[in-house]
Amino acid sequence: MTRRPRHQMLTALGALTILLAACGSDDTDTATDTTVDIAAADTTPPTSEEGTATGTLYPLTIDNCGTEIVIDAAPEKVVVVDTSLAETLVALGVSDRIVGTYFDFQNGGIDPANRTVLDTLTVLGEGGYPSREAVVSLGPDFILAFSDGDFEQEGAPTRDDLADSAIYRSEAFGCADGEGGVQSSFDEILDLGAIFDRQAEAQAIVDEQQARLDAVEQAVADLDKPKVIYWDAYDFENIRLLPFGFFQDAATRAGGDVLFADVTDATPVSKEQIATSEVDVVLAIDYGAETTAPLLPLMSELVAETPAGQRDDGGVVAVTNYPPNLQAVSLVEAIARVLHPDIDLG
Repeated sequence: MTRRPRHQMLTALGALTILLAACGSDDTDTATDTTVDIAAADTTPPTSEEGTATGTLYPLTIDNCGTEIVIDAAPEKVVVVDTSLAETLVALGVSDRIVGTYFDFQNGGIDPANRTVLDTLTVLGEGGYPSREAVVSLGPDFILAFSDGDFEQEGAPTRDDLADSAIYRSEAFGCADGEGGVQSSFDEILDLGAIFDRQAEAQAIVDEQQARLDAVEQAVADLDKPKVIYWDAYDFENIRLLPFGFFQDAATRAGGDVLFADVTDATPVSKEQIATSEVDVVLAIDYGAETTAPLLPLMSELVAETPAGQRDDGGVVAVTNYPPNLQAVSLVEAIARVLHPDIDLG
């Protein structure tokens, strides 16, 4: 929460101006030394009473997933890989700068008011990644992406094709497999606030979300921790669990004990392991009535002999597909209500 982008800021010029003004008011004709020790000058960015920087000074250097990116000015032509990433820009009031998005994933967890704005965006990649020409022709100066894999797709623009664009990888989704978390979502919001000179707006969002997160963690602090499986519920034949990164963090903060926590995306869990586990609740990412709903009874049957099978709902609960960036705390709240139905989160 206290993390800030590494800015290249210098306010020594302000100090110099003050000194020159003071010297100009001297009535004598005596020459005055107006040299300023730049190294000793205060280079702290101006802050409000809450301690939030009041404006971005460019060029701005950001540490993004271990790589420094330089932003020369607030971006004016933005391409976003997916609409779930673009929601943060809507909340910051800069959606008018988005010239296109690779995909429009109809994520159920996006705020309805933000969804209305996202529905107006130009989708470049209907049915797949957009072509190099479709993206490059827009002349974007900023790309908001999931991962490096977005620039390694056949026919789609590469990093070299977008050399004139600053590329920011979503830290909320995690810079690598097994990474990411609620704190990462806060970091991303603050980064984007600095990049677009919307620092006050970003800080207000994070402050509100931190207060909600604190309320959840306080409410579940002294409660038992149900054992949880986090299931990516789009396939039952080849079950993919999400016991790592952002999803593990969200379930843990919500008062759960995540099973198979040593599993990564490359090492799936077998049906037999799930059927013989001590799981209390299976959290199923909800991809909608056509995709997820038909799979829930199958999972309930699979866990019938586990503690989850003793629940009235069959031990499998569909959880809205909240994107990890702007809606990270909404996911924590939703999971907490599943695991601890009697808690009061207001």
